[in-house]
Amino acid sequence: MSQTRILFQELVATCVLGTRSRTFNLPQPRTTDGATINALRQLEKAAALGAETEGKKIAATQEELMLDQLALISTALRALGSQPSQAEEERLSQVNLEPCRPEHLPEAPAAALSMLNQLIDDLSPVGQIFLARWFDLCREGGYRLSRHSIPRLLEKLKDKEALREKLLTCGGEALPWLVKVNPDWHMYFAPRKAEAAELIKLFEEGSPTERLESLKLLRSLDANLARETLAASWASETVESRVTFLKALEPFLSITDEEFLSGVALKDKRKEVRELACDFLTRICGSALQKRLQDFLGEQVQLKGGKLEITLADEGNAAALDETMKDLPLSGLTNTFDSNMGAGARRLLILISRVAPSFWSSLAPPPKIVELILANDEWSDVLTRGLLESLAMFAATGEKEPEQARELRRFQEELVNHASDKLTETSAGLRFLKTLPADLAEALILSRLPRWAKPGSLGAPRLDLWNYLESTDFNWSKEFTARILDFILKESREKVPALSYTFTTNVKKFASQMHLSAAERAPDFYQVTEDSELNSYFVRPLLQIAETLNLRQDIEAAFKEKLPPH
Repeated sequence: MSQTRILFQELVATCVLGTRSRTFNLPQPRTTDGATINALRQLEKAAALGAETEGKKIAATQEELMLDQLALISTALRALGSQPSQAEEERLSQVNLEPCRPEHLPEAPAAALSMLNQLIDDLSPVGQIFLARWFDLCREGGYRLSRHSIPRLLEKLKDKEALREKLLTCGGEALPWLVKVNPDWHMYFAPRKAEAAELIKLFEEGSPTERLESLKLLRSLDANLARETLAASWASETVESRVTFLKALEPFLSITDEEFLSGVALKDKRKEVRELACDFLTRICGSALQKRLQDFLGEQVQLKGGKLEITLADEGNAAALDETMKDLPLSGLTNTFDSNMGAGARRLLILISRVAPSFWSSLAPPPKIVELILANDEWSDVLTRGLLESLAMFAATGEKEPEQARELRRFQEELVNHASDKLTETSAGLRFLKTLPADLAEALILSRLPRWAKPGSLGAPRLDLWNYLESTDFNWSKEFTARILDFILKESREKVPALSYTFTTNVKKFASQMHLSAAERAPDFYQVTEDSELNSYFVRPLLQIAETLNLRQDIEAAFKEKLPPH
């Protein structure tokens, strides 16, 4: 094949797949193609010098230059008039692409696409929230991305799994077409509507990322089949891949996983694998390991005479318990230990943290258990921390039976109502806080407002309010948003505002979680920053709240632009 024809194919591929994934450089000319390549070089030089023709710049952008080069090469090929050989035809068949199917959805409004260009450069946690909202609005409105924006988004979001999922919903026909033909992109996107057999094949033959994505999808499609597929390849997997693929089983954990976890994964030579298997087994309420842990705890914690009686394990039982718990992961839990906590107390805390709430319900109803724990002077701290850890773990563990969900909720309500002071004192409390349902989290946070913020009372502010807000990620309700905004605006007018460092460093996060009705109060924040008595340290955070609220409102408004009639 002539050098000119090869050059044409390479330039077409670069234009289609994007210059971020490929580079195009002119080669040294051969004798037969020298005139064409020299003409291309002159075109590049003219564009670089800003030359004009008929009052217009030659190839003002890189895109225009590449299109001009394509036009020049295609003209040269037509002039040659030669047909490719059979070998050349084969090569062309490998390079040529099937055309993308025509689009059926309208392109997103121009205002929305302009907003997207503004959002895509901010991939901070808050920026990702705004991008996710943009994608949701695009999908809900029945729109699609513009084709020229897709390559940039594919490149930018390769490592952002949650945003990748949303991007796929509004890419039209062009996005899956590009993903299919560009290896730099399709490895991040396993087929989303595949049959089980197709996913199994991809797990067996695909790249590491494709294997993980296909296993996750198979787990959501058929949890048992996903586990069996992993079990079939287990012996040939590396330690790293065993850990990675085992984590993919975490969603939809059930008693049907016990045999593989206890009989295979828990017997693995590597500690990382055993710890993960042990962690999963404790989360399965009916597993043999969970039952053994409950039996051990039943020997140490008993309800006698209306009180909780604690008896630490003796030497023999302690050794048996240590053997049972040897593979339990303690990462994060060690922050819950006190330096003066003895071995027996630590053992008890670990045990409580891994035992399901049903153990306590077998002794007494949740309100009574919480009352007894808080009333136990000697062991209240250990019992409370262990229960907080347990509730946090089981709240974050997949789907639950209705009775399990109700039981968990009752314990959460009791601790919010009667032990709220303990939640910011320990890492266990903060983990519990993160897993609370939004309504309970709001009730708890509002309880931390200063007494003067409640009807008929006065008192000093509680600055741990901001720590609570920092530790949660739920979307605020309209009423909750209004209460917090009232508090912020009131404090900003005080000589010593109760707006801590935690507040000033998290204002964009807070504003991104507020109910959208908060945008109506953005002018209030601009007005308060004009107060000459306001400490300059608080001006920027308050402006950031207003700016963030306005940006959120602009994102919503961008999709309300009406399309011209078809």
